[in-house]
Amino acid sequence: MFRALHLQRFGLLLASLLLVVALGEVVARVFWLQLVGVSLERPEPVLPEGVSLEDLPRLEAISELNEPNQRGIHNGVYYRTNSMRMRGPEISLQPEAGVLRIAVVGDSVAMGSGVPEEAAYAARIGPLLEAARPALRVEVVNAGMSGLDAQRIMGRRDFVDRVYHPHVIVYGFTLNDIESADYERITTAERTAGFWNFARRGAQSSSRLWSLVWLRAIAVASANAPWLQAYRAEALHNYRDNRRARATLFGYLNHFAKRQGNPQPCGLLFIHTQLDQLDEAHPFLELYAAVERMGVKLKVPVVQSFPIFRGKRAETLWVAPFDPHPNEEGHALLAESLVEGLLDLPEACLRPQ
Repeated sequence: MFRALHLQRFGLLLASLLLVVALGEVVARVFWLQLVGVSLERPEPVLPEGVSLEDLPRLEAISELNEPNQRGIHNGVYYRTNSMRMRGPEISLQPEAGVLRIAVVGDSVAMGSGVPEEAAYAARIGPLLEAARPALRVEVVNAGMSGLDAQRIMGRRDFVDRVYHPHVIVYGFTLNDIESADYERITTAERTAGFWNFARRGAQSSSRLWSLVWLRAIAVASANAPWLQAYRAEALHNYRDNRRARATLFGYLNHFAKRQGNPQPCGLLFIHTQLDQLDEAHPFLELYAAVERMGVKLKVPVVQSFPIFRGKRAETLWVAPFDPHPNEEGHALLAESLVEGLLDLPEACLRPQ
């Protein structure tokens, strides 16, 4: 009798626990976006008519992304290049008369890693400029490429200038562009990447309750494990203390400045925002200011994108959990910020010569 009573109580406890878990799962599924702010499901890539996923290779390496006339899937979206290795459609080498041609150079953020080509900020700025200046016709070359540092970005900048003859060249600057032979690492990139890959896999559970608990646990772990903050520490160290790395970066920015024409091509330094704690405690504000001072010293117009991101929840702007590349909303904000800077350029920059 005593044993049966204990078994009955255990059964009731187990049933109650299962009910709580089931209710928690329902709540997590219904209110997922409000609780977490980011979806775990990425939609299937939108493909050209007649093309299937089976026809397309997975593209990862820079060499694959930089192939002419490339077609494939990169970071969850359809990716293509034209004959000149630029992301997007074929573009005539000479601008049409009366058309303002803008080229955007930079790394994976400028390229639009993880978003369709038409959602990247490079593709958005043309319509925004035309809406602001109805008499203006704009064409944009997306020359961004994942994995490039400042040195290779300058090489790509010179190639685009020589081949496409843009009237304005925007350098979409990300803080890790400082990485060069003089850059000093605190921890291995492989160790940090391995952790985030592990974290990303755990979040892919079919149970939203488990995913919610997992994401919260990873957030606590990353906040309390110093080596997981390696990028913050590395960036601060190299910008503050590594004079050689700063001098090397300044040299590349000087290259960008000296390639400005009179009056065209005009240059603009556009500082991307790291999607990490977008408030007054943002850890990289002083670094953006340091890069801006370099640009001002070199007489290059500078636009910081952080003001338009201030007060947003960073994770709602990530392309995927633990992948802080900007999603489509993030690129829309970047485009809005950049257009404000472009409209502030001297009028001679916005008149096709």
